[in-house]
Amino acid sequence: MRSQRDLGRLIKFLARDDWKSRLEEVMGEHFGPAMEAFDLEYEEIGTALGGGWDMTLWGMAFEDFLGREFEPDGRNFVDEYLRRRGWNESAPAKAYMRGLRNSIMSLYEASAIIAGESFRARDLIRGGEPVLVSERTATRSLMEWDRIAARIVVQGQKRVLGGGLLAFPFETSERLMAELQRAAGQSDTVLRSARKQSIADHALRGMTPLFTATWLSDVLPKALGLSRPALHNSDGDEVVFYEVRFPLAPQTTPSELGERLTAISSLHRENEAFWNWLDEPADARQPKPSDDAENVLG
Repeated sequence: MRSQRDLGRLIKFLARDDWKSRLEEVMGEHFGPAMEAFDLEYEEIGTALGGGWDMTLWGMAFEDFLGREFEPDGRNFVDEYLRRRGWNESAPAKAYMRGLRNSIMSLYEASAIIAGESFRARDLIRGGEPVLVSERTATRSLMEWDRIAARIVVQGQKRVLGGGLLAFPFETSERLMAELQRAAGQSDTVLRSARKQSIADHALRGMTPLFTATWLSDVLPKALGLSRPALHNSDGDEVVFYEVRFPLAPQTTPSELGERLTAISSLHRENEAFWNWLDEPADARQPKPSDDAENVLG
């Protein structure tokens, strides 16, 4: 029995008329910025990310395509398919397709998560009260207050997620919201204010490629090894990792070395099974440096 969300026949219908070329145009809007910025072909993006991300990203563009009305006559792919082949789909399947056609990509904050069942989604772009979303798969990995880009599809008496979902780290989500506000033509004064204006549905519908492009601009550098996250201490100084090797006296055993390290009052071992001794925080150290360290390698 086919799932109510099975879009297999709808996808096959792409081969008709000029719909395939229309989809390619939409995909260019989603992936073109990343392809140009990182000098990649479309297939190389999926290869770099791995883990089936190519299908998720294709789904993001495809669902955007499903809601588009193309000039000169305002044709829509879902409307056309249901007019010609709707008799071949069940009523729930047709309802899901229409729901996707009318849905809008937005950025949501997740809360009240019940794994395998549901969560509440608060729209960070358009505002309003959180809504209950029925979802099995995503709720098994979602954490409280995670931010996700997704489509909420009304299906009968409940709301479900569309197929394309991207998780956004906090800083990247803030950058996305700023980019969306700028695309909506809001001034710098509004962007800096604590309360930003909501974006109208018709305007947000045309900004879907920005979600993909912003997400890729965050994950691709890491996937390609082009950047590493910058870590800072409580004083704001960048943390630099380095390794120092000390020569040991001949015949030194691990147990003896462990005993010598444990004997240093300012060092604290993580546990008996883990070789990790940490110094005290700077503000907790004694005024005078300990002389114990001089005896460690003797």
